[in-house]
Amino acid sequence: MNPATTSFTWMSACVTSNATVKCWIVSYPGWNGNTFYVLGDGTVYSSQSRTISRLDTEDSRGVDTDPIDGDEAISILSSLNGYYVAPQNQETPDFENNENVSPEAVEAMVADLTKRTAELSAIELSHIFPDAVRTDPQNRLCIDYQSVVTMLVEAVKEQQRVIEAMRAVLEANGLMEPEKP
Repeated sequence: MNPATTSFTWMSACVTSNATVKCWIVSYPGWNGNTFYVLGDGTVYSSQSRTISRLDTEDSRGVDTDPIDGDEAISILSSLNGYYVAPQNQETPDFENNENVSPEAVEAMVADLTKRTAELSAIELSHIFPDAVRTDPQNRLCIDYQSVVTMLVEAVKEQQRVIEAMRAVLEANGLMEPEKP
């Protein structure tokens, strides 16, 4: 497995309703010791998160790109709804006899199972921003949060341009003190 070309993005966004909770420990020597844990419900725990941009690889030659319009980004994000999701009743993951997981880490992961999460709906997102929705091998809709974050960046930049233009008008009309350098 080549970590530079393998994508695990879908794993962090897909949740199943498995009654059986198992844990997989995924590690690769080339990841400088970074290990992540995948529970049977699709929950992923890691101390680090990395995504390799296709724009910055050798494969990027000839990749077709279009700049994202800031107004479009704001429109997309304004249409999204966030939801709190209650924790599922789950069995405790089985980490017994595993020297790769400290008892403290197990306690922390088990405690996390009782916390609610804030999520987007992949179905809603597919109607608003279909480019940010993928389908996993089990035919479940998954959110590509990298695409959502990219839209957030462009929306913030557009909002900043609007704020700066409004500030300039207010300053020019003496309704606001000029910004200090």
